[in-house]
Amino acid sequence: MKRQLFTAVVLALMLCATLPSAAQELQAKVTINHSKVQGTDASVFDNLQQQLEQFINGTQWTSLQFQKNERIVCNFNITVTKHDPATNLFTCTATIQANRPVYNSSYTTTLFNIQDRDFNFEFAQFDQLNFNEETIENQLVALIGYYSLLIIAVAVVIKVFLGGYVISRGKKVYSASLIASGTDAMNDAILSGSVLACAVIFKLTGLSLEPFVGLVISVFIIKSGIEMMRETLDHILGVRADKTLTDKIIVEDPTY
Repeated sequence: MKRQLFTAVVLALMLCATLPSAAQELQAKVTINHSKVQGTDASVFDNLQQQLEQFINGTQWTSLQFQKNERIVCNFNITVTKHDPATNLFTCTATIQANRPVYNSSYTTTLFNIQDRDFNFEFAQFDQLNFNEETIENQLVALIGYYSLLIIAVAVVIKVFLGGYVISRGKKVYSASLIASGTDAMNDAILSGSVLACAVIFKLTGLSLEPFVGLVISVFIIKSGIEMMRETLDHILGVRADKTLTDKIIVEDPTY
């Protein structure tokens, strides 16, 4: 069941990777601890580490728009407890962690931290980690895809809440730039999350929702664009004073 879920999720990610171009989302560092394994050429583990870093950092997992300095910093710390050269089977545990910067500071905070005690896969030296458009045969690809998706999903959820917070602060201080920034963050996360959800539903059930969701997204984008234009014009031309405010002024000063 776990492998089937991995396969469905990773295939869904492949659909997202075919969407319009965007920068890769993850900036991963992979560490392979093989001190418990004796008798295996260390170059096998070095090659595994290099292949994993290239695979994670070189794959565009979703349609989210990331600048290079916005990529999610994450660490995959893999401890090899057993390696069978005859079958190329790796028995491992893994700790996957992601961090995000604290607003307006040089510090970071933990975004995602999980330990997998059953991180097992097959890998032969110089194997290439690639997607297959029909199915996922490589358990290592499925594992990495699964955790990469989790990291991005958590980041999307936090981005929605962060966007809402920025909008609320912008309204309190009457800052149009803060409101616009928060709205952009929320829209980006919600739209990308919708596309990803459709891909997962299609792979799990065969139900294609892309045309309907695409129509909703189009209306949503048009609505957001009209609202932004109207707000910009309001700031330039001015807006009618709030009736409650004018009524209060008249009550306090009848000569107004």
